[in-house]
Amino acid sequence: MEKSKTLVHFLAAVLLIVFAVAIFKVTNGTVSLVRPLKEDGSYDFSGMLSLVVPFNLCILAFAGLITVLNEGEFSAWFGAAAVIVGIAAVGFFLGFSPFAGLLVGGLYAVWWLIAAFKSVIATWGDNGFWASRLLAFCRLLVAAMLAVFVLFWLATPYESMDVLQDAAIVTMYNWTGVACIVGAVALCVEGVIWLIFCEY
Repeated sequence: MEKSKTLVHFLAAVLLIVFAVAIFKVTNGTVSLVRPLKEDGSYDFSGMLSLVVPFNLCILAFAGLITVLNEGEFSAWFGAAAVIVGIAAVGFFLGFSPFAGLLVGGLYAVWWLIAAFKSVIATWGDNGFWASRLLAFCRLLVAAMLAVFVLFWLATPYESMDVLQDAAIVTMYNWTGVACIVGAVALCVEGVIWLIFCEY
């Protein structure tokens, strides 16, 4: 791991904050998931797009982070990015964005959960170094955040609707926004740990 590559941690954290802001805009009524009919006869999907774009940027950053942590090359990230963008595009144009988000978010939640438990196991016992334990805890927080993403997309309606009329959806969205902020902090902490202990 090189110090310069920790930039991906902080980029992912920034994108999570952007996603959190997009979510809170939906819950405070600034952005609506209602799809009004435009003059040309098509529907306005800008509300859903305001969630889909930052979410997928977050997932792209996580793909980059996994590549960096595994000492992979750019080509490895590019392949994963192509799949993510492809799933997101197909889901959006077919009107299945929540399902696409559920699929991608679920896959990354599983990967990060495995990575988190590996970190916990490696630091278990009296000989665990404090920085390694803190890193393991941060990864557990990120894994939990990704699991919340799955619940977020399960709560997101496929049809056009005003989510403010559904208290359960609003609550889930607010919790997801908070989870994004917690995940962003966890990624920043992990990034700082790498900056401190990386030799080059």
